[in-house]
Amino acid sequence: MKIQIEHHDEKFTFQTSNDLTAPELIDNLYGLCVAAGYHPDSITSAMYEKGYEMSEDEDDIVSNGVYDPIYQL
Repeated sequence: MKIQIEHHDEKFTFQTSNDLTAPELIDNLYGLCVAAGYHPDSITSAMYEKGYEMSEDEDDIVSNGVYDPIYQL
């Protein structure tokens, strides 16, 4: 897996060949955002808000921008 952020002509990259759990993925994404210059509190707030938004209506996950193979026909 490789995640890269390009911000102000700089590249910040996380790469691993290991499988990650969802919490490990979020930890690494958080660190990558902080390395790119985002304030830790802003990242924490944004991730919390997105998680809350996505959990409000579990029946409508696909319309919120998340691909879920369970809903694929």
